[in-house]
Order: sequence, then structure tokens, then C-alpha cells
Amino acid sequence: PLFVFTVTAALWAQAARRMGWCTAALCVATLTRPEGVLAAFAVYTFHLLWQRKKPLAALRAPLVFAAIVLLHGVFRLTYYGSIVPNTFYAKVGGIPFEAGVEYVRAFLRAGSVALLLPAAWAAFRKPSLRPGALFVVVVAAYTVLIGGDVFWHGRFLLPALPTLAVLATVGVWDWGNRNRALGAVGAVALGLAVWIPLLGIAPEGDDPGVLSRAEALAERRHFDVAYQVNDNNRIRILERRGKPVRLVAATGIGFLGYRSGLPMLDLLGLVDSTVARSSDAEQSGGIALPGHSRSNANYVLSLRPDYLFIPQKGASDYVLLNAHWDLWEHPDFERLYEWDSALSGYRLRTLP
Repeated sequence: PLFVFTVTAALWAQAARRMGWCTAALCVATLTRPEGVLAAFAVYTFHLLWQRKKPLAALRAPLVFAAIVLLHGVFRLTYYGSIVPNTFYAKVGGIPFEAGVEYVRAFLRAGSVALLLPAAWAAFRKPSLRPGALFVVVVAAYTVLIGGDVFWHGRFLLPALPTLAVLATVGVWDWGNRNRALGAVGAVALGLAVWIPLLGIAPEGDDPGVLSRAEALAERRHFDVAYQVNDNNRIRILERRGKPVRLVAATGIGFLGYRSGLPMLDLLGLVDSTVARSSDAEQSGGIALPGHSRSNANYVLSLRPDYLFIPQKGASDYVLLNAHWDLWEHPDFERLYEWDSALSGYRLRTLP
């Protein structure tokens, strides 16, 4: 929400010709999420174009922005040892191009497609809105290139949605001033863009058979509750056994690690730099999901976690990832681990 607010504020400030506020908002946006540079690209491209007769004055704002981003990059490199977050290494790359295209298509199908034509008209008619139009296009292209998101609810495209809505509203207003019938058509389009995602007549993405937002939310709550019940059961069993647990490895560490307080090894690398930067995964059998493709079986087994919470070898009723397959296929896996049916996971054979 902070990122969405700041990029929208930056585009508003530029449209109002307040480049000081615009640059301040862009700096905050980029300190919030690295994708802030996409908004800066859209803003400063047109800023330099419009101010080309005063090149020195035009360079002031982008140079201030560049200096802030550079200082932040130096701080990141000094403090964290990397300019980009660990999740960049864990999530970006290895996803088919078609996945990103389908992600954007699902976002449009869920109502936003009704905004495109009036938004394009607004960008054509109002030069001050063209940086916003470019930002929408750049965000969509960026989302396609990184392969979209594992969750099909359009969050990577959310930063562009307020701008798209503003463009569409201005376009419909202009239509209405020119022709009442055309304005009425545009008003219906705006209504559909709100009604479709809220009340639901389009699939939500995760399940093509789910046609309403209420059904999709109910399905998601059911999944989350089942997930938490399973992890709570594991925690109770480990507590009853009364043995100290040195390390637990899993592909979903959030709830389990938070509730148990146990040391966790993230098999997907979101909070593990070694796994995140791994490129030696066999990638032979797992499904390519954004943010879920990294694997390093050699590293994981070298740490000898007490428990590996992954599906039983050969299971077919799970979403099987590279991290699962590479552990199953590792020559030392079955020698080191045995299935623990009570925990629905694997236990180190040397444990009592």
C-alpha cells in the first residue's frame, strides 16, 4: 500500500507540475520497493522530453533521484552485502514467459480490461497523463518478464491500478463531453470494472471453476486453516516427544517457524542466501512456480536437519517443487531419512 500510494502521488505531482514533490515521492517509492525505478523511468522520460529546451534545469530532479538511489545502494551493499534483496535471487528467473503473460491476462479478465480503451483515449487526449500511461505499460511488461506471481490475484499489477483508473475516468469524462451516448458506454465500462472483481463473474485465477470473489476467499480460508491445523499438529507431536530439535527444513516455514520457535531452514531460499543463489538444481520434475523454483539438495543434506517437512516420495497429490524432487533423487536421501507418518514428513534416521 505504501508503494502504491507513493508512485500514484508521484504521477499526480508531475501532472500538477510539482517536480519537487514528485521526486520526493519517487525516492520514497524506490526506498520502499526497488520497482520504484519503473515509475521514475516513466516520469523522467517525459520530464526530460517536455523540458528539452532547458536541459540543465531539467536534469536537476532526475539527478537528485539518482543520488538518493545511489546512496541507498551503497548502504545496502555495505550493510547487507547485496544491492538487491535476497528474495530477488530466490524469486526471479526460471519461469516460462507464458506464465507472465497469463498472469497479466488474468488481471485484465478480472475487470481491468474494461478500463483499457478509455484510459488509452485519455493518454491520447491529455499529454499530462502520458507518464501514467507509460508507467502502466512498463509495470505490465515488467510483470511479464519476471513471470508473474505464484498467487493469481494481481498484486504485482496493483501499483498501476489507481493510475489506470484515473486515466479511464478522465477518458470517460471526455467521451461524455463529446457525445452523451459514448459517455454512457464509458460509464458502464467503469461500473463493470468495479462490479466484476467485487461481486464476481470472472474466474479468480487459482481455480477456473471459481466464479465469485466470495467463493475464492472461502477456498483460500479453507486452505489456510488446513495448513495451520497440519502445522499445529506437527508442533504438538514434537513437544510430546520431548527431544530438542536442532533444525527443521520445510518449503513453507512462516506459520510453522513462528508458532514453534524452532530453527528453520527454508528449502526455497526466501530467507536463505545459499539456496536463493543456487543454480545446481536438477529441475527435473518440479513445477515451475514463481518464487518456488530454487533448490539445493547438497546444501540441505549437508546441514542434516532433524526433520524434512516435504511430501512422501512418489506422492502425486501435492504441488511438487524442484526442492522436493531434488531431495527425493539425491543418492544420500533415503540413507539419511525415513518417513515419519505421524508428522507427515521425514525424520533423520539417527534420531531416537
